[in-house]
Amino acid sequence: TYTGTARYVGPIKGARNPVYVGVEWDEKRPRGHDGVVKGVRYFECKPGYGSCVHPKRVFVGLSMSRGMAYTYGGQPDPDHLRLQAYEGRSKAKSSPSSESKSNGKSTSSGSGTAANRGIGSCSSSVQKGIDDASNGTASSTANVHFELVGEKELLEELKKFENLINVNLDHMRIFEPGDIKTLQKMSRVKSLSLENNLFNSWKNIGRISSSVGSRNGGLEELRLSQNPLPPLTRAVCADIFGKSLEKLQCLVLHRMQNVLDTVNALSGSKICQRLSEIHMCYNQITSLNHVNLDGLPNLTLVNLEKNMISDFAELRPLALLPKLGELLLGGNHVSVVSGSKLPKNPFPQLKALHLQENWLGLDENGSEMKSEYDTWQSVMSTIESLDAIMPNLTRLRTIRNKGLEKAFGNNLSNVRGWLIGRMPHLQQINLSEVRPKEREAAERAYIKWCDAKAAEEKKNPEIYPHYRSYKKLHGSQLPNENKKPVSMKESMIKITLKCGEKTKDKRLPPNITIGKVIVLARKLFRLSRSDAMTLTLISKEDGHSMVLDDEMLPLRQYPVGQGDVISVETS
Repeated sequence: TYTGTARYVGPIKGARNPVYVGVEWDEKRPRGHDGVVKGVRYFECKPGYGSCVHPKRVFVGLSMSRGMAYTYGGQPDPDHLRLQAYEGRSKAKSSPSSESKSNGKSTSSGSGTAANRGIGSCSSSVQKGIDDASNGTASSTANVHFELVGEKELLEELKKFENLINVNLDHMRIFEPGDIKTLQKMSRVKSLSLENNLFNSWKNIGRISSSVGSRNGGLEELRLSQNPLPPLTRAVCADIFGKSLEKLQCLVLHRMQNVLDTVNALSGSKICQRLSEIHMCYNQITSLNHVNLDGLPNLTLVNLEKNMISDFAELRPLALLPKLGELLLGGNHVSVVSGSKLPKNPFPQLKALHLQENWLGLDENGSEMKSEYDTWQSVMSTIESLDAIMPNLTRLRTIRNKGLEKAFGNNLSNVRGWLIGRMPHLQQINLSEVRPKEREAAERAYIKWCDAKAAEEKKNPEIYPHYRSYKKLHGSQLPNENKKPVSMKESMIKITLKCGEKTKDKRLPPNITIGKVIVLARKLFRLSRSDAMTLTLISKEDGHSMVLDDEMLPLRQYPVGQGDVISVETS
């Protein structure tokens, strides 16, 4: 379905039907026009945004009270029945028998949804459409009767608007409140979702928020994504909403026009100071530096995924938020993280950062850098900045960053190990918990790297962050000439290989590669070479699992301990 505004209702010169609806679509259409048909102008709109549609294919906007009656009140939605009828006729036309009657030519048509904004609803024969759709569609299972246990009781309970707490009216073509008394019955509602509807006036949103959830003192969650709402202005905020948003804690504004102007207005008017979460995905945001967030001091989560942010310097207002704990930036264009243009002591409480599917390690255009050295330097700069400007970070997501992975030879285990060793407070990477053994191994490897780097550049290794604290904890990682050599037998690691119900106990040398373990597993369990194999390390201590994904890496590079299990799975 497509959404738009009805601009004209009447005849079209030279057309075979007596009445058409001229629609200005919210998005450009491939065969759209500017309101001119065969040299005659019927309405005004931007080129490519206009269409003239048969009334039977137009579904006009609803009031929220009517949407509640259809969704929760048990009343049938005539437009929904009409849509089913239309789809039934479309399927019948596209069937092989229909195609043969039309000399092999098949046509397809889409359905549109136009908001009734000041224009009367279009007439249509709903009953005829239902009859047409039902003709010839009787199934052989028509006499089979089944009933969902408890369905009737649930439907009756949903009709009690006064008991509803969460209300979802997404994709309902709603554009106005309707009967206020019906909305006032919904006094216990805490969460209201009105996404992908036809609201084009903030006054209507204000009337709804003032009527719903009165017993709780107002709504706690409001979802308004993908509505053609204009930018909200600070001057009218207080008049529109009053105190109805005082308890609002979560606001969702995906795919909205000029969404930052709306956020600026809400912050400046200080009408929702308890707001703790705001979600603004798919809004083509490039910078937040013109937004003042002083009126939203309790924000703990900001979701900006799937936008176009390329530089942390464009996030200054977020860096000043005193309680911000989670920042979601997945799917943006961030190529390097730097704190040089951020205020002093930025992100004081930030504990979770999502940077998956960005451009880390790539240039500002999302292309590979000229040399591997440039890629490595960019990645190292980003990791150093993360550690410096976000010292309290405990959760990090970096998956699917081509440049970052390339810097470590496309080995995700190496990326993970370096992040753990470089950032001592990390507890979770890419949704996987950091185990004590894993951290110890990463910190020891970091000490070795610092020693090698310092020796190469003839510097003191203590200049590197965390080196002193790690060395104090784990001791020197340099080879000890006086250390008593360990025999091969003493260094062997006891492992249980498991494939289905079969198990085999083996002692493996720490230097054996994962590829050789795969070969060993094939022999022990008589598995075919054509089968793809996945090895998963399962800790004996805490049951934590980790995929052994690099065949070239030795077993000792993973946090493996005596008695651990390696699960063998084939596909």
